[in-house]
Amino acid sequence: MDASAQGMDDLAEDLEKISTAAKKWLAYVNTDLDSAEIEDRKVPVPTGMSQGATQSSEQTSKVSKSTTKAGNLLVVDDNEGNRDLLSRSLERQGYSVETAADGEQALDMVKSADFDLVLLDVLMPGMDGLQVLERLKADEASQDIPIVVLSSLEDSEGVERSMELGTVDYIP
Repeated sequence: MDASAQGMDDLAEDLEKISTAAKKWLAYVNTDLDSAEIEDRKVPVPTGMSQGATQSSEQTSKVSKSTTKAGNLLVVDDNEGNRDLLSRSLERQGYSVETAADGEQALDMVKSADFDLVLLDVLMPGMDGLQVLERLKADEASQDIPIVVLSSLEDSEGVERSMELGTVDYIP
């Protein structure tokens, strides 16, 4: 409202988009999903793979484990407020959550602990989320960990690239 009142209509439009996206995200993370519904979910086939492709039983097992209330999750985001909000919301739902402030820290943590799921921000200084995703998927020890990419950008190229690299989902 302040931006509109000061004649900054372009800024006001952007702020409205950010506000709408934030409200959707909060509604999403605060939704207490029915565990039976979660266990029936399938990992989407990444772009570029044939429609007949199937996931291995090890991948299916990882996804099922990641969606149980006892799942061990890693939240990777350079924004402390985002990390805190997301981790607190997930902890209230019964998940064990650890956080990393950057890509290097995330890679180190994945080497030293077992995670059932990684929530990975795309935009980070230094090593961005797509570079982290690429390194995790290239490493035999971490290639089967499901990764959900998060971004405040509505970037179709980033979505496509993350799916090619092996993310299970992309949340704008």
